[in-house]
Amino acid sequence: MKGDVIPDSDDIARHCKGSWIQEDGRVSSNAFKLRPNESYLSVSWLDFWGKESSEENLEETRKAFKRKGFELRKSARFAVAQVGVMCDAVATESQGKTIEVLHEPDVPHDESHSGIYNTASIEALEEAVVAEIIAAVITPDQIFPAIE
Repeated sequence: MKGDVIPDSDDIARHCKGSWIQEDGRVSSNAFKLRPNESYLSVSWLDFWGKESSEENLEETRKAFKRKGFELRKSARFAVAQVGVMCDAVATESQGKTIEVLHEPDVPHDESHSGIYNTASIEALEEAVVAEIIAAVITPDQIFPAIE
């Protein structure tokens, strides 16, 4: 339901364009910086789909992107993070800044759509630090092709 907090044990995925993937396979912090006029970072709540495997949940997310008319490219990736690990890392490593992930369904196209909140209220320099922390939580084995 809109505005519900996503459980710490659940996974979210951020769509990352190819230029946000570094040579070492890690995601750049640019993937976690707000664009002008954004109040939250869009992510997909993978566990929303309720499938048996992470790969099946990710496939449902790919389908949702297509329903929205979003063109997934070969160079793009989905960066996956566990909500609790990401939020704890930000709180621990950013001198107490907090983020939260809330459900923001895009009915009827993408009911898994969610947002990482509180990054907009953080000063620009601190926002860059928070983006670095989030990116560092995601290891190369948590980055998946946008198209199979």
